Amino acid sequence: MRECVCRVVAMASCARAVWLGLKLLFIAGSVSVNCASRSDLFDYGAQFGDQTLQSGNDETQQVHLDRAVLFFQDSFEKVYVNTNGFVSVANPPAQSEYLGKMPATFGIIAAFLGDLDTSDGVGKVYFRQDTSPELLQRIGEQISQAYPDESKLEPTHAFVVTWENVAAQGALERGDGSHKKRNTFQLVLASTELTTYAILLYPKDEMHYFSAPVGDESRAIEAGFSQGQIQGWVWTTQGPYYRIPTNVQNTNTRELTELTNSGTRGVWVYKIGSSTFFTDIIPGHVTTVVENVFPQEATENPEPRYSGMGEFTEDPPYEAETTLPELSTPETIPPEPTLPETLLEVKPVIQDQSYLTYNHQPPRITTLMKSTRYLGDPGQSTHRW
Repeated sequence: MRECVCRVVAMASCARAVWLGLKLLFIAGSVSVNCASRSDLFDYGAQFGDQTLQSGNDETQQVHLDRAVLFFQDSFEKVYVNTNGFVSVANPPAQSEYLGKMPATFGIIAAFLGDLDTSDGVGKVYFRQDTSPELLQRIGEQISQAYPDESKLEPTHAFVVTWENVAAQGALERGDGSHKKRNTFQLVLASTELTTYAILLYPKDEMHYFSAPVGDESRAIEAGFSQGQIQGWVWTTQGPYYRIPTNVQNTNTRELTELTNSGTRGVWVYKIGSSTFFTDIIPGHVTTVVENVFPQEATENPEPRYSGMGEFTEDPPYEAETTLPELSTPETIPPEPTLPETLLEVKPVIQDQSYLTYNHQPPRITTLMKSTRYLGDPGQSTHRW
């Protein structure tokens, strides 16, 4: 018996070691798991009704919106999609006027601003307007996750732009024969009656470079929101410029895939305009990621329990069936039905005879028959069986 118990304990210890090993392996990979991936992007492509921007370098497409977007305190009924990783609210000038010269003189929403190129036909820029309930619901949930203290958001219009497999201008095939680096990222402008939000998504496994050429040098990619120049009564001033991922000068855009303000690494949410008083960009509030690896673990801090064999042990990750016998509920057997009793009625008769009434109970009849005298031979007592 002692040998069997030792074997069970040894098996439980091995299972616990395997369990802890798998847990550590899972935690080691949790960082990449919690980063945005391509599957986190909102649906895009021709099958979802997207239009495609003309291939090339510094290409621009004007789009008339079904519902105006709000950028800072102004409303815009058309926007401009550009190869270089941005959407603007004014027709952009030549790229030499803004690349490496942020903040721009025009209103710009820069998802990944640099000298990008799709002329090789591999990279694509997709865009569409969408009011489907499924998409709007998912967008609303994403925004509400970034602003948990605010009421539930119900957007009524979305403008989705996706830059897929775009390369930096002038990027050559690598010397080892592998292909040039390419990035895939997405920008969503979601509007309600009073507010417009921007959602930016950077899948970690789809972002492979963070600099692009500007003139004869390589410059870091920029991202952020620039209101552009503001025309006053007397002179023109430069409006606010909000940098991302952190609103500081020389911010590191490599952190776009690693940090967050929405609870998911690589996903960024901003309130960028309102019909009421609005002066600056408002970022999402959730800057940490909850590492919920194993939400329920009964044996995380096991307490000693008595094993029944004169020693205390800790709970293994599972219990062998032989540890305790399985208790079963006893079967309830209904009592057999009983026949109603019939009393024997003995009546005196002539010549010392007794009249027997049969009551369907043989044992009682047998006893009475033993005590009955046989009249055929007076003085002799015999038994009838």
